[in-house]
Amino acid sequence: MKLNKKISKLIESIAKKHFFIETLEERGRSSLDFHEVSVIGMQRALEEAYNAGFEAGKGDK
Repeated sequence: MKLNKKISKLIESIAKKHFFIETLEERGRSSLDFHEVSVIGMQRALEEAYNAGFEAGKGDK
């Protein structure tokens, strides 16, 4: 899925903040492309992404 640059940067910043992942680009190595994450980290990242979408949607009205 091709996302616009603003959304891509936001998603990447959430990944960096919660999972310490430097890039979401596929790099072709399992050790770089697959990561173990905690349940609480996943929950916090999803909440942040949801809230960002919610706030963005409020601006559409």
